[in-house]
Amino acid sequence: MGKYQSKPNRFFNDEEIKMIAQVYNQDGLDAVLPLIKDKCDHLDNEKVTIAVTGESGVGKSAFINAMRGLGPNDEGASKENIKEETSEPTPYQHPTLPSVCLWDLPGIGTTRFSARKYLDKVNFNTYDLFVLITGERFKENDVKLAKEIKKMGKEIYFIRSKMDTVEKKLSKTGQYLWIDMTQFCGRLEFELPDKKNVFVLSQPNLTEAVIEKKKKVLRAKVLLAAVVSGGIGTIPIPGLSVACDIAILVATLLHMRSYLGLDDESLCRLACRVNKPVQELKAEITSPFVLNITPSSVIKLITSTVSGAAMIADEALLLIPVIGSVIGATVSFTATCFLLNSALNDFTKSALNVLKKAIEDNSEVL
Repeated sequence: MGKYQSKPNRFFNDEEIKMIAQVYNQDGLDAVLPLIKDKCDHLDNEKVTIAVTGESGVGKSAFINAMRGLGPNDEGASKENIKEETSEPTPYQHPTLPSVCLWDLPGIGTTRFSARKYLDKVNFNTYDLFVLITGERFKENDVKLAKEIKKMGKEIYFIRSKMDTVEKKLSKTGQYLWIDMTQFCGRLEFELPDKKNVFVLSQPNLTEAVIEKKKKVLRAKVLLAAVVSGGIGTIPIPGLSVACDIAILVATLLHMRSYLGLDDESLCRLACRVNKPVQELKAEITSPFVLNITPSSVIKLITSTVSGAAMIADEALLLIPVIGSVIGATVSFTATCFLLNSALNDFTKSALNVLKKAIEDNSEVL
């Protein structure tokens, strides 16, 4: 199987950096901060739409649930093992990232439309890419549909559910690419460069590698949040020469916890899937702060960790080359960034511990 290289994890493209430079040079730092905040917030709202098609009974629902980290009995799960054929496109949102949506489409073989008319009927242009799930063999209509989708400039992936493998067909070389579920998600990241970050965060914690990828995305998001908090947060913490926007900190920490699968709902769903008490999974969480994120607990955490903060402006400089060094020089940015990164390290460690406990004697369940 040929290897592919992932693109750099950048939040700002060249055009955005150029715009930030112009705004900063013209109107100063205060005018730039709203742009950075918008970019930080945009991560949670970036839309990813994946169309899943195939005939009834080939495993579409199981695939849709797996991609969203849900079991068949979880709230909002697609009903599995039902023979009724989908007649209209049906959306299934991600449980923690509603902007990520998988659409269950009717199989082309159930309609009398040509491949092109079928694509028009299911609103082809609204999807980022297509996944076609089949049983033991590909049908003529499947191949016609794939060719039409490729003609129109989008990607389609074939999954042969009975063989538990994934295949990308009709590549430029004409070769087949066989990959497992984790590699499949990695390939989708490559195909969605502008939406890679949100797609990474939407993946279920199937492996340590997935959790580490989430950490990288969240680390960049932490820096953006710290820039905003350090620049516009003016809530003084008694006894400290630091100003932090508590609302931004709490929101960022809650998002981090949710994306890493450490919120109550995610832990309960996981406990049900691996048939273990949820308290057994929660016992693997290294810091009690993970389960108690409130304004008061954040202030308490600040008072206990800020004294050890070190300057880390270089990372901000990589994300925001124009003004990173200016922000990095502020005490507020340093303290905020130190706190969030310390929390992210704790959250990641807890997520890894929970995964290890979950897969004990349950490696086939996940």
